[in-house]
Amino acid sequence: MFLLVSLIGIAVWSWRYSTRVQQIIDIDRRSSQTAVFQIDLNSANWVEISTLPGIGHQLAHDIVADRERSGPFPNNEAIQRVPGIGPRTYGRIAPFLTLISSDSSSIAATPATASKRLANAAN
Repeated sequence: MFLLVSLIGIAVWSWRYSTRVQQIIDIDRRSSQTAVFQIDLNSANWVEISTLPGIGHQLAHDIVADRERSGPFPNNEAIQRVPGIGPRTYGRIAPFLTLISSDSSSIAATPATASKRLANAAN
């Protein structure tokens, strides 16, 4: 008898809440939205740069190393001076690039140097 009551209860519960499941599925059918972001070439670290399409960890390290060695990028196109970034790769990442500052003093290579710079600015 208990088994029969349990089965009826489960059937009623599943029938009653089946409309809620349909609502969850409807949410999944919404069109996807693309996140829009831009990265400042002269202040981004390698982790941020590696989020660009087609840029892996090694190439991101190479971009940061080139920036530290040769100075800040004067414009977005200058990223092509990094070996491994040609016209095709640049075309893919160009919409995501910006230059907020080309001043080398604004480049924060590590959080520690950024903290020191903030402390000096406060004094």
